[in-house]
Amino acid sequence: MKQWIAVFAFCAVAIVATIIFFQVTSSTRKSVIPFNSIPDQGRTPSPTPGISMVVRVGEFTVARTLSMPTFGLESGQSLDFHIPPGPFEADIEITFRPGSVREAYLGAEIAGGSVIIMRDGDVLQSGFGDQAGARVMTNLPVALTRSVERITYIFRSDDAGPVRFRAIWRPFGVSGDVLLPVVDDPFRHDPALPGMLLAQQRNCAACHHSRNPELQRKLLVAPAPNLAGIGSRVQPEWLRRWLVAPHPGMASSTMPQLFLLDGTDDAVIDDLIHYLMSLTVTKIPSISSPTPELIERGRRLYHTIGCVPCHGPFESPGELFGTDARTGFLAGVYRPLSGLKSKTNFVALTSLFLDPFEVYPSGEMPDMSLDEHEAEAIAAYVLSRDESEVAEVAETKVAPDPARKARGKVHFAELGCVNCHRIGLDDLGLPDGPQATRLEELATDADSQWGGCLSPEPMAGSPNFELTERQRTQLAAFLESLPQRRNESVPHNELALSIRRLRCTACHAFAGHEGPEPGIRAYFISASPGDFGDEDRFPPSLSDVGAHLTATWMSEILGGHDRARSYLATRMPRFSESVIESLPEHFAIVSGTGGGTERNLAAIIDEDRASVGRTLIGDQGFNCIRCHSLGKHPAAEFPGPDLAAMPGRLRFKYFRRWVEEPRSVRRDTIMPTYFISGRSGLTQYYDGWAEQQIEAIWSYLMRAGDFPPPQGALAPRGIMDVSDN
Repeated sequence: MKQWIAVFAFCAVAIVATIIFFQVTSSTRKSVIPFNSIPDQGRTPSPTPGISMVVRVGEFTVARTLSMPTFGLESGQSLDFHIPPGPFEADIEITFRPGSVREAYLGAEIAGGSVIIMRDGDVLQSGFGDQAGARVMTNLPVALTRSVERITYIFRSDDAGPVRFRAIWRPFGVSGDVLLPVVDDPFRHDPALPGMLLAQQRNCAACHHSRNPELQRKLLVAPAPNLAGIGSRVQPEWLRRWLVAPHPGMASSTMPQLFLLDGTDDAVIDDLIHYLMSLTVTKIPSISSPTPELIERGRRLYHTIGCVPCHGPFESPGELFGTDARTGFLAGVYRPLSGLKSKTNFVALTSLFLDPFEVYPSGEMPDMSLDEHEAEAIAAYVLSRDESEVAEVAETKVAPDPARKARGKVHFAELGCVNCHRIGLDDLGLPDGPQATRLEELATDADSQWGGCLSPEPMAGSPNFELTERQRTQLAAFLESLPQRRNESVPHNELALSIRRLRCTACHAFAGHEGPEPGIRAYFISASPGDFGDEDRFPPSLSDVGAHLTATWMSEILGGHDRARSYLATRMPRFSESVIESLPEHFAIVSGTGGGTERNLAAIIDEDRASVGRTLIGDQGFNCIRCHSLGKHPAAEFPGPDLAAMPGRLRFKYFRRWVEEPRSVRRDTIMPTYFISGRSGLTQYYDGWAEQQIEAIWSYLMRAGDFPPPQGALAPRGIMDVSDN
């Protein structure tokens, strides 16, 4: 009888505890506004994969999407322009396709707050993460029976320090945790975001200054071309045509039309030409003349190193590579290199390819790390494919007239050209350009807004950017958002804007973008012998790259100081420091990992572990050196990324996941899988356990300079080094 009483008492206590828990959960849930209850939103979470969230900071509430199921914030940052920094609550709905996965542990990695994980209104797990971070995971795998699943995360930040959030899962039978398989594109859901991108590209704030200094700085990130030396770069008749009509079928042009087409402005245009053609360079570089051999080399370089994703192809893959691959030329995607002969010359074009930042400080034309001969070859080739004729205009072939040059200089300032363009040392002698209505006033003055640049037919004297109806709507949405903007430091939006502005997705996949257009994928080829699939043809995805790479190394590769994938024919462009600025930090913060160095790694770096790691990467272990170089020691076969550089390149957590389960990172990788259920066949080392063996490899790579190379490593000159001492 006493046993039954005890059982009954235990059940009663359990029922009461469960009721209390769900009452607390319910009260917590009510404190966050559901997505579909916000006034004027007019939509509920999409049944298609995506990341929707509602964020509340005090009295301010906003709904938005994220590019990935991750976020991070440092001091002074927020999750949206419309909310201020500070403690917040976020209701995050993540809809994803589980694919063939039928059971998985669901959870999150968090820091600086608490999380409740729910599915269909039921609480799956909850937990808290201090600044050191925590992993919150269901105790049992969750059955995933639908083609589209939806998980809700209720995140509350605390009052102190940065916050981090990563929605993760661990499919049943898989050893490591990975991100939920979902990405989204905020540009599709927020018209103000593409509007801000257009404002950056058109340099709107150069004339329409913002009262907010931080917003003004973020809008002036894409300066117009530098006109210093333009008289040595362009033909005068081309310059005339460009000033009259700067949009000859080029949807990508951001130069406004300033003059009427009826000839009434011809005298002003002529004065401007005399002034601009007087801006010449005194030192002309010594460059060889084009030859058939040079043109042929340029033909292949142009189509393989990365020119095609932005400028389009001149020839089919079959003509170039002798294959049956076909390509399509998508109108409006590329910036075609047409009319070059009528614009410039071989010497100027070669100089541009060698130092594009001198003319294009915005990074619109990045540095492809060409040597002099490569720059000459590409210049020779693209000019050889141009069918335009060099114009002969006697009037402007002679030295500029001093009086017209002086008048042109005045026009250059009065028309506002000086607001966008720099012209070198002569900047000091130019008067200030005109200043138009401030951005914030445009936002509240509909007549001014639609009567000027945004008008389908701008009034006389207003710049005409030939905007499409969609672009006008997007710019208007950006202007209308200004009165509600409460913070300009939003890493998610800044990263999305940078990736669009620098056209990273022309080569890389990121969030909702799948990388190169289908029509040009055949131009991405391998620079190494053999066929290793897509991995040695296409640059890696940028989704979650902030959790993969160290911020230091991202700065190195964006600045052109390092390169990891020598087997790709397509080159990673180099950008100036002013262009990339906070880009590595934003990648790290948005991924929910932060920009700092990783902690708690010193414990795994010791001599004994390093000695085991040396054996494991040699030919008596996993034989990593067969496909990877190790410093000066080349790989025996596939020239994969240098192992010696990995501690400086990769975050250890990512390195461990990549080595243990490479196909959980990249499905089509040629990297072999050595661990099954967390163990390898080399059981003589740490009983085969993946965690300890991978830590040993990392320990060796961190201290490789203190040890001889692993057994089987090739000597720098290709001689097999089989010593083991």
